[in-house]
Amino acid sequence: MTDQEKKYERSHLAALGILCAVTLFYGLWRLPLIGPDEPRYAEIARSMVRSGDWITPRLAGIEWFEKPALTYWLSAIGYRVIGDSEFAARVGIALFAALGVVMLYFAGARLRSARFGYLSGSVLASSGIWLAFGRVATFDLPLAVSIELALLAFLLWDAAAEGWRRKLLWGIFWFGLGLGVLAKGLVGVLLPLMIIGLYLLLTGGLRAILRPPGLNLAGLNLAGLLIGVAIFLATAAVWYGPMLARHGRGFVDEFFIAHHFQRYLTDRYRHPQPGWFFAAIAVAGTFPWSFVLLARLGGLWSRRGQLLVHRFEIFVWLWAAVPVIFFSFSGSKLPGYIMPVFPALAMLVALQLDEWWENASPSRREVVAVTLTAVAIFLVGVFLALRGPREMGIEIFTSFRLGGTAILVAIVWMMVWFLLNLRAATRFLPFGFAFVVVALVNLLTPVLAERESLRALGELATRQARPGERLVFFINSNHRLNYYATDLPLRDDKAYFVTAMSPEQIVPLIEANGGESILVASQRQWASVVRSSPLLRVEDLGEQRGAVKCSPRCDLLLLRARRNEEGERRYATR
Repeated sequence: MTDQEKKYERSHLAALGILCAVTLFYGLWRLPLIGPDEPRYAEIARSMVRSGDWITPRLAGIEWFEKPALTYWLSAIGYRVIGDSEFAARVGIALFAALGVVMLYFAGARLRSARFGYLSGSVLASSGIWLAFGRVATFDLPLAVSIELALLAFLLWDAAAEGWRRKLLWGIFWFGLGLGVLAKGLVGVLLPLMIIGLYLLLTGGLRAILRPPGLNLAGLNLAGLLIGVAIFLATAAVWYGPMLARHGRGFVDEFFIAHHFQRYLTDRYRHPQPGWFFAAIAVAGTFPWSFVLLARLGGLWSRRGQLLVHRFEIFVWLWAAVPVIFFSFSGSKLPGYIMPVFPALAMLVALQLDEWWENASPSRREVVAVTLTAVAIFLVGVFLALRGPREMGIEIFTSFRLGGTAILVAIVWMMVWFLLNLRAATRFLPFGFAFVVVALVNLLTPVLAERESLRALGELATRQARPGERLVFFINSNHRLNYYATDLPLRDDKAYFVTAMSPEQIVPLIEANGGESILVASQRQWASVVRSSPLLRVEDLGEQRGAVKCSPRCDLLLLRARRNEEGERRYATR
């Protein structure tokens, strides 16, 4: 590497480091755990640290076999190093997301050019869905980075000359597959092998895989393949081995049967979506680069002859397409399922930007993509400014500040492209989008903390609870209460919250709890049913507002219910 190349690499890495620091880490400590999943996973990781058992996941002391260990371990390490906090739960995931950006840079630089590597990394670091999932403690981002590690290692192996480096890449590929299985189960190995299998069929490279670099054990040409499989199994066995030894058939039934096959083949977990759902998520998730991606897709047919001889782009398109197609047939559909496609989509955007980079004058496709990008960002800003109070519950002045930030970025993007060139505009947009992220964190965090987290209610319930007093949900349960009041709610043998569907069901729960009262968490729309029941004497303790679209109906009220013995007698004689 020449001195000039080293200088470029340092400047690229510094720019990507600043970008990741803003988009992935800025304000990570300010937002409470949100949604139904993040508090649950953070609590399981915390229980691992407290119990010293880093193998069996437990929620409130009850075994929880839904997901494998990698995300739990990342959060648990955060607790060990930093202490018990939301930032500690998330920082390992954010580091994984930043690692995905850096890996894409180095792989792109070696496969094509330093410029392509930087474009790929900066697009990924500023893609909306990557930074969104990189800032929460869930399983989708670690899976995406694990698969990225495996597929980039395979690409580099495929392009490398014989030697120790090629053997190392072969080992890293299999390690990445094992890490993917630790991240989210069988999909961590299935998706990469499907992508690679199709690639080998299209490029005639199957023979190379059956004769990989490795030790010549008694002349067996499959020795390298067997060594790779051994690396994969050894990596996965770090957690799956002890789990199978400890829990046997119970683990297999819950983890593999229920949460792999039934989740894919049925709608048991109630996440139905139309068949085009993941294609739309793939395009929208790359925002603000969506129209550049569509430009690349739009030119695919006209470049079909060239594509057949460009092994790299064939691989990247397969990487982008296979998970989308595979999960489109799933009975359960959530946006995070296709997180593994976004490193590939970032490279496709980078290919298009790299192609336009050298143009003396902008092509029609470039003009359309740049203009539509500016229009899209501008419209997002207008939406935030005008609809922020209604859709997100923010004050009108705050919504104008937030929308104005996006509108400013759109105007500057268009001006830089028009007055200078695409190169300058491409350098600007990731940092312009990072500026929007800073505004979102500063202005939306208080609203999200109030509307999408139950930290306030959990802390209130913990303060109000009397010795031995537990909590039951009425009509609707809410898993956001995990982490903030984990041991307070009554649970069934699967660790799900006990939910009473009528006041009559609350009375035996008070008796079973062995106390005089029980805490009841109820949405406002149902609270009057509890209050008006002749079986109970009810005291209001506090409340927390719900999501904007359903508040005040879905505001969560905290009540204390006692048995009303006189009311019970009258009720019994009716």
